[in-house]
Formats: sequence, structure tokens, C-alpha cells
Amino acid sequence: MRMGKKYAINVLISLHGAPGSQNGLDHSGRIGEARWYDDAACREQTIDVLKRLAARYRDDTALWGIELLNEPMMKLFQSTLRQFYKKAYHEITTVARPGLAVIMHDAFMPRLMSGVLWPYENHPVYLDHHWYHFFLPSWLQQRVSFKWYYRFLRLKGHALRRLERTQPVIIGEWSGIIGGKKLSEYPQKRHDEIIGRHIKEQQAAFSELYGQFYWSYKTEERGVYHYRSMVEDGFFE
Repeated sequence: MRMGKKYAINVLISLHGAPGSQNGLDHSGRIGEARWYDDAACREQTIDVLKRLAARYRDDTALWGIELLNEPMMKLFQSTLRQFYKKAYHEITTVARPGLAVIMHDAFMPRLMSGVLWPYENHPVYLDHHWYHFFLPSWLQQRVSFKWYYRFLRLKGHALRRLERTQPVIIGEWSGIIGGKKLSEYPQKRHDEIIGRHIKEQQAAFSELYGQFYWSYKTEERGVYHYRSMVEDGFFE
């Protein structure tokens, strides 16, 4: 928060590791069973943590928003997640400062989750969607040409823009990474060109949405996940 204030950068806190794990993946803090959906105590503890964060940083002007849960497991209808979002939103707004944004991840089903939360006057709501090339099934990664993939990205951007009639939409995670062995189809000398085009196509597809977050700012090694190095190496203008 001090760094955000120092450099005039707004901060979004995104809860990645919920008690019991919301998706059973490594970035939730637990690989394997996702108990969060089946254990009401885990969900209540999650809400308690969110409230404590909102209260702790209530007077910190660098804090732009809090994301209720990162990448919850994809499930049909999502009744448990919907109830959680509504309760968490209500609880946070009892302690948060006016104007704090509340962000809900769409569980990779943006049309289903759009409009789950209707914003209170002082706490705007944003829908978060994440996108990486490797989200495509492995067989599609190899078979679909970049020409058709980029066409798909444009259609995806258009579909997400339509959802902004209900609430603003952000791309909370994206990067220039290309999944699988797709790059190996091309000579090494063309890889930077292809990654650069991939970045520009995503920027164009998502440019009319409320905002984008490249994942991530800095890592131990330079490369496509290291935004700072990508800027230094000329991938971003």
C-alpha cells in the first residue's frame, strides 16, 4: 500500500487462497480436494478475512478494490458461489470506506455470473474474467491457427463488452504466453514476433473493457510472465 501511494498506483487485493481451497489448484494454496464449496465454515472464514482486509485498509487511499475470490471452481449454476458473493459483498460494505470497488471472478462463465451482484450506491461492482492461450484444450492449441485464434479473441472481446451493459468488466489476468508446443511449429527467430503479435491482439480485443491486468509484474526470471522485462525488451510501447 505504501508503494502504491508513493507511485500513484491503485491497488486491487485479490484473495487467492481461501480456506479449504476454492479450486484445488496450487495457486489456491492447496492442491487436491477443494473443500471450500462443501464446508460452510470455510466460506464464513473467507468472509471474515475479506471484512478484516476492508477494515484494515479502510483509510488507505491506495486501495482501489477487493476481489472476493480468485478463480473459483467452475460448477453448473454456481448457487453456492452466488450466495457467497452476495453475503460477502453485504458484509464488506458494512466496514469498507465509501467508493471501494468490489470485484467478483466469473468462475470462467461470464454470462452465467454477470449481474449476480447489483451494486449499492457507494460500492461499485466489477466482473473479472481471466484469459490465457493455454486455457484452450491442448488439441485445439495445436490445431487452431493463430489467424482463427485471433478471430476468436475478437469475438470474445465483443461478447464481454456486451456484458458491460450490466456491470464493468476487467481482464484480471492475461499475458503473452502461448500454451503447449504451438511455438515449436515456428523457427526460434520468429518466436518474439509471434508473442508480440499475441500481446497486441489481446490488447485490441480487450481495449474497450474497463481495465486489464497483465500477469504478472515481476518474476524471478525474465520472460513472458515478467511484465517489467517485457516492457524493457520492447514488447509494449
